[in-house]
Amino acid sequence: MNVPALRQVEQVSEGWLNKYELTYELPDHALVTYETVSRKKYNEYVRDLTSGSDNLPRVDAVCVVGHTSDDCFLLIREFRFPLNKMCVAFPAGLKDPEESVTDCASRELLEETGYDFVRDETGAPVYAYECVQPGYSSLGMSDESIAIVFAEVECVSEPHTEATEFIEVVKLPRCDVVGFLCSNTDPMSIRVQLILETLAMKPFGDICQEDTAAPVATPTSAVASPAINAQSYMLGAQGSAIRELFSYGLARKQEIGADNVFDFSLGNPSVAAPDEVRQATMRLLNQDPAVLHGYTPAQGDPMVRQVVADSLNRRFGTDYTAQNLYMTAGAAASIDISLHAVCNPGDEVIVIAPYFPEYRMWIESMGCVCVECLADTETFQVNPEVLAAAITPCTKAVIINSPNNPVGVVYSKETIEAVANVLHTAQQRLEQTIYLISDEPYRELVFDDAIVPWVPRYYDNTIVCYSWSKSLSLPGERIGYVLVPNTLVRHTEVYAAICGAGRSLGFVCAPALFQKVIAQCVDVPANIAAYACNREILCRGLRNLGYEYIEPQGAFYLWVRALEPNAQAFSDRAKKHELLLVPSDSFGVSGWVRIGYCVSAETIENSMLAFAALKKEYDQKG
Repeated sequence: MNVPALRQVEQVSEGWLNKYELTYELPDHALVTYETVSRKKYNEYVRDLTSGSDNLPRVDAVCVVGHTSDDCFLLIREFRFPLNKMCVAFPAGLKDPEESVTDCASRELLEETGYDFVRDETGAPVYAYECVQPGYSSLGMSDESIAIVFAEVECVSEPHTEATEFIEVVKLPRCDVVGFLCSNTDPMSIRVQLILETLAMKPFGDICQEDTAAPVATPTSAVASPAINAQSYMLGAQGSAIRELFSYGLARKQEIGADNVFDFSLGNPSVAAPDEVRQATMRLLNQDPAVLHGYTPAQGDPMVRQVVADSLNRRFGTDYTAQNLYMTAGAAASIDISLHAVCNPGDEVIVIAPYFPEYRMWIESMGCVCVECLADTETFQVNPEVLAAAITPCTKAVIINSPNNPVGVVYSKETIEAVANVLHTAQQRLEQTIYLISDEPYRELVFDDAIVPWVPRYYDNTIVCYSWSKSLSLPGERIGYVLVPNTLVRHTEVYAAICGAGRSLGFVCAPALFQKVIAQCVDVPANIAAYACNREILCRGLRNLGYEYIEPQGAFYLWVRALEPNAQAFSDRAKKHELLLVPSDSFGVSGWVRIGYCVSAETIENSMLAFAALKKEYDQKG
């Protein structure tokens, strides 16, 4: 055997990136285990892993898995997790044309860490073996293929930290690891490599459990602390694909000028808040500040809740009161509260793919299982047959989002009726309650007279989560609500659970000033004219260039088919034309990108040359 042999594959965690633990047997029969991440599901990952390198795409990253006889290391890098071996990743593009992958790995390892391969008297590595596997490069490369170099390593010099951007080498005693990580959670620091020398191969949760010898000097920001929550740490280290792209855009604008970067990544309203909001705020600021900025009841100001209830009653012919509403810090808080109110660990929550990525995080963070249910691939309406097949005795809730992020479709009355019928049937068959959580921050942003059905009218066990972030252009003010209709089974108990979940999560007393602003602006219409104009410019421009997309009925996103099956690769290629398009992988499907047209019309118009160049590039590839 002259190459490492794969002996075991174990999926460690599942998410929009899946984490795997791989065990290889080296030619000297030593077993080496390390962790990697990929967007691919387990069966697809194992298939590609075992099919041989001929079937893998080109190598986009090199990963060095090294070990010494006594020590092990911890590497933290963006999109990577604590590893039980030293693992250094870098772009394959750093390789000089005349270098082998192994030579390149040795050079980069030495520069970044001060470690090099153990070598014999001739200077050759004692052993350094290569293999290629599918995986996701933490450096944002495209084709999900990584060359792995296994080698025994030793410290030979101080690292040349100036040789590699955003690289820092840190060695800390075990007791200081967590404090250091806790002090380095901003996006740039997550991008920095932290190589932490420890004394034994232990899981991350055990790092701080034992004392070590006299501590070495540590950064002033590092404070020793007990072991942190590993799940929360991984969520923080993993980050959001959307916000990563947005951060890249900010940095890129600093480099080449804002007018030269076409950032369609973030759903941040580009339309100013209505003047009524400004006027209401100014009036309120003349009131007694001690009262204006004081606490409200945990579930929100009763007067505000009644005003919101009255507005809903006028619009939808209902009879809600303040006791049906819980004011929150936006729709995100509303959904998180709702899940904690009705779900228990082990329950299953169904989401309709493509879906907002944070759904999975909220579901899994409370110990529930996120079940993806693929929407109709032509219309992107909910497919009732697929939904029915996804329901099990463990199903506790289904989340729907209309108008939809990321596609922009509005679920029709027929779709909502079909969903309601599926859930009614499942409730009767299983003799259990299944909640329908309707996420509606884009309810008012619709075009061409599209109608958004009022979901509780069709399904009794509906919980509505709403935010004024989009309709009134107030994303940073964090104001929304949870509605628990009277039609809900045991609705008073569910409302009490909503209040309790808000209390346990710390979502009490939503921003007091903007509760009062909402009371004065609750019926102010959304200004959708600018978004309608942007939609027309973008759709016409891409249609003329030959792009395929789903005509949006609402929200401010365009769902565009990527020009190759690999959405991440397409997104990466678009970045070369300064187009920042969110790949569909993070939304639970492949082959598409999301374009947020909540930008200036000028940005959309100026981007068309870049879209044309991108299309031409693919056309020439054939």
